Amino acid sequence: MSMKQTPSPSGSPRRGVATLVVLLLIAVAMAVSYAAMRSQGTAVRIQQNASLHALARQAAATGMAVAIKRMHTADWEGVDTALTGSLDAHQGYRVTFETGDPSLALGDDDYDDWPYRVTLLSTGTAADPEEPSRTATHRIRAVLRLVPRSLSTEPGAWEEMVTHAMYQWTGGLFQVNVPARIEGAVRIQRKLELARDYLWPDEARKQYCADLNKMRRAASGSDASALGDCRPFTGTLLLPYKDEYWWWQEWGLIDFLNVKMEVPTDHRAPATPAGWSHPGELTSYRLYPGGKSYSVPAIPRDLVNVKLAPDPISNPLGVFYRNGEVSLCDDVEVHGTLITALGGDLLVQGRDVRARPVDLPPLQGKTEPVRLPTLIVGDDLRFQAGSESQLRGVLAAWDDFEIEEAPQDDISANVEGTVIAKNVLVRGRSDWFKTDSWWKDQYDDFKDQGDDDDAAPIPHFPLWLRENHGLNPVPQTVLKPASATARYHWKNWNDPLYIPDHERGDVGLRWDLLEWTDSPQKPPQDQE
Repeated sequence: MSMKQTPSPSGSPRRGVATLVVLLLIAVAMAVSYAAMRSQGTAVRIQQNASLHALARQAAATGMAVAIKRMHTADWEGVDTALTGSLDAHQGYRVTFETGDPSLALGDDDYDDWPYRVTLLSTGTAADPEEPSRTATHRIRAVLRLVPRSLSTEPGAWEEMVTHAMYQWTGGLFQVNVPARIEGAVRIQRKLELARDYLWPDEARKQYCADLNKMRRAASGSDASALGDCRPFTGTLLLPYKDEYWWWQEWGLIDFLNVKMEVPTDHRAPATPAGWSHPGELTSYRLYPGGKSYSVPAIPRDLVNVKLAPDPISNPLGVFYRNGEVSLCDDVEVHGTLITALGGDLLVQGRDVRARPVDLPPLQGKTEPVRLPTLIVGDDLRFQAGSESQLRGVLAAWDDFEIEEAPQDDISANVEGTVIAKNVLVRGRSDWFKTDSWWKDQYDDFKDQGDDDDAAPIPHFPLWLRENHGLNPVPQTVLKPASATARYHWKNWNDPLYIPDHERGDVGLRWDLLEWTDSPQKPPQDQE
């Protein structure tokens, strides 16, 4: 009889535990393997992203280099434009050009430099060739500053014109009466009429003018020398003496000027400067080719208690325009360039009237600032009774420069720079307008001094008139050359101010790199 063996009751659970252990080991192994694979994938993705960002940075740097090079050529399209390009099918750049510098703020020492700076923002992009939707972007910002090397074309005789205190640009009247003084060189295109407004005898007129020079040469400490130089001219007069047909000047005037008044003269035939023209209607201007277009503000007819000044953002040259006549009344300051249309007068009527040019960046290698004319008047520039003014720079009038008739102390015109006009009319003082018989009597009385032993003679006619009749020989109207050195420029307003220096081989503008910022935290306004 065979016996049947019964399985051990504990065998089955033992095998289940082993299976569970194996499964756990497999799960752990799979988890470790997955984690390792995931970690490896992340590292690969990080590396891919870094490579993609490096490509974007490379594109941005390339774009910036291309843009800077383009700004030095005649092909640059200017500010408020964008330059785009590709390195390959997956890399590209876009560079924008904006006027100004985001680092400058109102009140900074260099704030006036704003219009001469350009901010470039280069945005480089790169796409993954295997996954084009995945891209990287990088920005680089640079700030460049214009290097002024040359100015726009000027009239042919401009450099000569601005070496004079007074320049008559074409044939017209040139009348100067006493008391007045013009210091420095004077260019006269036709006949000089000296102290002709009064009805005095010619002998009295010559005595007066000659004695002004004697007063100048009087011994130090005398009453005469304390008055200074009251002659109407102190510098060289360049004027025509004669031509093949007639004498331009009155007989004996040249010798009288040279000998009696010690005013040097030089013969110059009449000549109108070529290229000299009024700007016409003016609405806008540019500082350089490709630069921002600035609108010219229009001003009202009457200016009172106002200051016209440049603004680095909107009007860096400080140019103002009036389509017609304009009056400068009390407490007016012009810092810049005021222009009236052809036919538009400019009247100086009030007290405390001041005008001066803006100092603009000098040309490379120079230190003197560039200055535009202070006043460009389409017709007459007139100083009226009761006015008191101090004007600096170039004052250009297309017709008359006139100091109107007024009491001797009622107009104070102090001009420092260059006056350019067709007609120069320095009128006589109303206190001096007497009858011819009055003037004859006074001259006779002056000459008869010494007959009365009780009174010491007054040696000079101007002093005699002052002591006896209050006619002051000291000028209240004084014109003299500019005291500060500057490069005065006559701008053709259809052209930019600063241009490439073609004479030195420039094909475009020159720029200095002031700033290069990799990954700027905040791009300039409106660059996004």
